[in-house]
Amino acid sequence: DGAPIGSAPDCETEAANARRYMTLIDEGHATNLAELAIRYAVSTPELDTTEIGIATIEELQGAAAAVEKGPLSPKAIAEIDRIRATI
Repeated sequence: DGAPIGSAPDCETEAANARRYMTLIDEGHATNLAELAIRYAVSTPELDTTEIGIATIEELQGAAAAVEKGPLSPKAIAEIDRIRATI
């Protein structure tokens, strides 16, 4: 049901795969890809553990703010799942 992030054969392909999710940003489901990913994780009870890379206090604050916004809408989840299935 779709490959995990970081499984593309090269960085160019990985970046192209990530850009496919920008439609969800454009539709207002999240403000950026990092928020989208974090909110997807909190929307998916099947994910027991999620690792995220945080390098700065600003990134930590952004992650906390994303969690506070709560789960994504069912429409956003469906679109993410649709995109993931094609990667």
